Amino acid sequence: MAAASQTRRSMQQLADCLAEDQLPESSSYNLAAALASCLQSQFSCKTAVLANTLHHFESRDSFSCGYRNLQMLSAALHAEPDWSAVLFQGCGFVPDVRSLQSWLDLAWEAGFDPEGRQQVGRVTGTRKWIGVTDAAALLRYFGIRARIVDFETKGTAHECDACGAFPIRGSRYTSSVLPDYDLCEACWRLNRSPGAAPFLEVAQAAPISEAILSWVWAYFTEEGGQSIRAPGQEGGPMVTFAGRPPLFLQHQGHSRTIAGVVRTQLADRERLDLLVLDPSSRTSHLQHALEAQNKWQDLTLVSGDSLNKSHQILYVCPGIANPEEREQLKVMQATAWFQCREVQ
Repeated sequence: MAAASQTRRSMQQLADCLAEDQLPESSSYNLAAALASCLQSQFSCKTAVLANTLHHFESRDSFSCGYRNLQMLSAALHAEPDWSAVLFQGCGFVPDVRSLQSWLDLAWEAGFDPEGRQQVGRVTGTRKWIGVTDAAALLRYFGIRARIVDFETKGTAHECDACGAFPIRGSRYTSSVLPDYDLCEACWRLNRSPGAAPFLEVAQAAPISEAILSWVWAYFTEEGGQSIRAPGQEGGPMVTFAGRPPLFLQHQGHSRTIAGVVRTQLADRERLDLLVLDPSSRTSHLQHALEAQNKWQDLTLVSGDSLNKSHQILYVCPGIANPEEREQLKVMQATAWFQCREVQ
């Protein structure tokens, strides 16, 4: 018991030193108003929902995109008093990359995500990149309820053993008596393989893009925010600030921040697109595009067509974890998992 108490005191002393030594990030761009104004002028846009606070932090190297996304999320968390009071020991600013590395090492030392610590090792002063699990470990150290959702593509596609259609689209019917024998719906309805009956229906998984877009739309629209309209754009689309932080989106080799979601009216249907802030974009270019309302879509809009691989999303739940819950948060596991089909 005495040893555990001594360890806690030592950890707190380290945290106090980090709080004194951490430095604020030198520059960022608050783009919320400019982005809302651009969306108000986009009359094909029907509805747009944005995160509560939006700052862009630029990655000037090949390794820091994860840290920049963590900075974008941290800027939004600082806008809420309860989160700001605990985040980075209540410093009130977004720390620079070196300071974030030190906090992450401390979170690992405190027992958050031991598997991640084993895989990555110490990061302070290195060029090691981080992902959503590492960012979640850092935030959880401060009692912030950072959660992760996994969107994974299924394995192999299936061929119809009667007509040869590949891949089988729609429902698949697999034989319960023959191994690895499948029919498409058309061949099953025509009873083309009676010797392989009975068949079990396997419903088609949703495309991964559909699963991600639907989840993000639900996240931003779950709680209503105060709608705004840009001056002089009466009758334009409704732009709403959701009162929720942005999302940390990771896929193989890169990570970005989801700033919001847009519902667009096409000729025959409605379409959802993500509003994304990419750390690899130059902040000056983004600022110019938004304020000039010229080609800003190229830097911020991401269609579902590009969401065709496995992704992870980090999001933050309201409130601060109590000591018992904080101990539980040391174990890193996804709160939801979606198995989706890969877009062919």
